[in-house]
Amino acid sequence: MIVSEIVEYIPNNFYHHLFLLPVGHFLDGQECRPCPGGCSKCTTSSTCLACHTPYLLQHGQCVTSCKPGTFANVFDNLCYECGSECEECSLYECLHCRPPNLLQGGQCIDQCSPNYLAHVESGVCHYNTVGPSLQLIGSFIAEYGKLSPLNGSVVHIMDVDTSRDRLIVTLEELPSNGALLWMVNGSSHTLKKKSNFTFEEMAENKIYYNYEKNQPLYGEMQLSVSDGHFRVGPEVISINVISFHSPRVVTNDPLLVFRGKTATLDNKVLLIFDRDNPESVTIKLVDGPHHGQLSVAGEELVMFSLEELVQEQVIYSHDGSDKESDLVLLQISDECSVVNFLFKVYIVDEEQRHPVLTRNLGALVDVGGRVQISSQLLEASDIDSEDENLVYTLLPMLENSGQGE
Repeated sequence: MIVSEIVEYIPNNFYHHLFLLPVGHFLDGQECRPCPGGCSKCTTSSTCLACHTPYLLQHGQCVTSCKPGTFANVFDNLCYECGSECEECSLYECLHCRPPNLLQGGQCIDQCSPNYLAHVESGVCHYNTVGPSLQLIGSFIAEYGKLSPLNGSVVHIMDVDTSRDRLIVTLEELPSNGALLWMVNGSSHTLKKKSNFTFEEMAENKIYYNYEKNQPLYGEMQLSVSDGHFRVGPEVISINVISFHSPRVVTNDPLLVFRGKTATLDNKVLLIFDRDNPESVTIKLVDGPHHGQLSVAGEELVMFSLEELVQEQVIYSHDGSDKESDLVLLQISDECSVVNFLFKVYIVDEEQRHPVLTRNLGALVDVGGRVQISSQLLEASDIDSEDENLVYTLLPMLENSGQGE
């Protein structure tokens, strides 16, 4: 573009040359060249003096945003330095200070004022005059065999002048029957004694309890809370592990024993099954036996474990009386639920080793119909031979009306 030239006469025979430049251009010799993009006034192609809105002028260049350590003044579209101590700022205040300075009230200082607490990670002084509160809502209920989150349903934590991401929960005492896990992105980390986690992590279900097998279903742990200045606690948290699957009796057949002798309880006569926590199952003697005793390793007992039953350590000893049977009321418990049942004992004379009828329930049958005679209706057992070898014989009965076969 050719520059327009105007010659202006000035008295005393002097002439003044005026060059007319369009806005956004600069003079390069006798030619008018455009300023860089966004620049409204410049002296060279690399030096800008003013920028079009919304561009900002910084170090002779038009930019869309100011560099770190500077801020934008929207009134003159210029970038200004934040200052030597400030790393990030706005028009009115500092937003982040250069370490080791601390930010308080928009200013950078070397130490926090009274009633303010320095947060080292963020480099900010927080107003802090009130400590946190830790209130127990109830016992911590955990399901057996599953991870259970530790959250606000168990404890209520509050602090009026501290955000929850800065409230630190400390595990003062480990769970007596399990462990606490910190979980994030599918990975877990076991927390140790005096380990810390934030209240926010707890509220976001990142802290889990895991029950340890072979431990009591009831336990305790201790937590405390700190805002960095004040601490409250420790508080004892009760842990109750709940099993939703009750133990059940799979097999309950009478025990045959010679008079005055002993016999072992095994899974052939008594089989107990628990789906989730067999290690917690105990069998208690509620009533009986009346004509003998139950023992383990020669010691009379009032309770035995499922493991002792499986390992055939439980022995019934008959007292030699002339009774033909004995009865024991047993109660199974997995610390969550109980099951009561009767266990029968038949006494057999050594001189008369005949089979014993252990089940004779009879059957209901529709007119003209039929029913299977199974071991659930009729069963016998023999003390010195296999029950599979027993033979059942049908004998005529006087009361038989002859209406079936």
